[in-house]
Amino acid sequence: MVLSPLGGSGKTYRLANNLTIDYQDVGELETLWTNQVVSDKEVMQIIAASAETMELHAQTPFVMDAVSTSQTAMDAVSTSSTAMDAVSTSQTAMDAVSTSSTARDAIGTDGADFDAIAAVPMAIGKFAAGIAGLNPTTYADIDAVASSQTAMDAVSTSSTARDAIGTDGVGFDAIAAVPMAIGKFAAGIAGLNPTTYADIDAVASSQTAMDAVSTSSTAMDAVSTSSTAMDAVSASLLAYSAVFKSDHSVSSLWASTPGAKTILQNSGNKSLPFNTSTPGGDANITVDDGSSSGLPGSTAHQLHFDINGADGDDYVSITFSLDLSGSDTLELKEKAEGLDQDRMKLGVKIDGTQVFEIGGTHGYTTRSLDISTFNGTHDVEFYHDNNNYTDDTIDNQFYIADIDLI
Repeated sequence: MVLSPLGGSGKTYRLANNLTIDYQDVGELETLWTNQVVSDKEVMQIIAASAETMELHAQTPFVMDAVSTSQTAMDAVSTSSTAMDAVSTSQTAMDAVSTSSTARDAIGTDGADFDAIAAVPMAIGKFAAGIAGLNPTTYADIDAVASSQTAMDAVSTSSTARDAIGTDGVGFDAIAAVPMAIGKFAAGIAGLNPTTYADIDAVASSQTAMDAVSTSSTAMDAVSTSSTAMDAVSASLLAYSAVFKSDHSVSSLWASTPGAKTILQNSGNKSLPFNTSTPGGDANITVDDGSSSGLPGSTAHQLHFDINGADGDDYVSITFSLDLSGSDTLELKEKAEGLDQDRMKLGVKIDGTQVFEIGGTHGYTTRSLDISTFNGTHDVEFYHDNNNYTDDTIDNQFYIADIDLI
């Protein structure tokens, strides 16, 4: 295809490789881009495939303004990894495409074309701002978005902007590190009004907010993978108890890094992983991802009691202070491996009172414990107890998963 120039001054502009146009002045060149170049599918595909010229075009404001508002041009650009690499690293290009709904719709919030944007802090910040109805030129990058209450109110309210940021990657990492940002983001995911909550501490101290967050798997993923959020949750008895009443609680919280360890370190009676000497050897309490033994169902992680060397005085435990108000049942899955010896026990106590204990070896079994007589805050202890069996050559493993307050 040969483009017809508006003038004939002899000036030549290279669109891509051997594709050129003549122009008289900059105004005429801008008109050529707007009226001819961006509407020609073949030409735009050639341009989008050229790394050298795309890098130049991406830095030219009038070019990107024309490209970003043209469906034909954006179809070519968004489906070319070469073009998207150039666009995602150019502030000029990202200002243009983030402002244009045509461009944003062409790029979407998943797929290879979007991945280029998602990997660059500047790009994902401007893109999310544009989706949320903000002026992308106001925000230099995702850190600027995460530090702005105005931006986070808008981004957290928009499901499309939240989808663009997701719950991992450079965009989410920036938000997860700021108490204000992760609080509003989690509230938005949970279907709440982000403007109501100043930060994650406000979310963690609100029964309404924690009920909503703890029943949303996506919100729980966001909270549990943010150490900033988990510090707030583990410091709040209300929030801490709420997540244990969630179907998404333990697998989400224990699966995260460093979120899982944060809640166990701050709210359990031991920091995990925990190793201690026992009369017959030693014991470890860890969070296991299935490497030590198989997980039940779709559960991501399990609490692992690894007992090396049996002795009648062995006793190892971890305790959580939980608000049991409104819960009639403590449900968990547990299994025991090693010596099939009934004196090797796994159990649960509440304020020192035994509510469950079992010995021997067996596969994962769901246990529903009646806790209807308990109200308010109580110490819930998960333990291994050796009832007078001594053989330091014997090792046993106990596992607990999917702990829920119902």
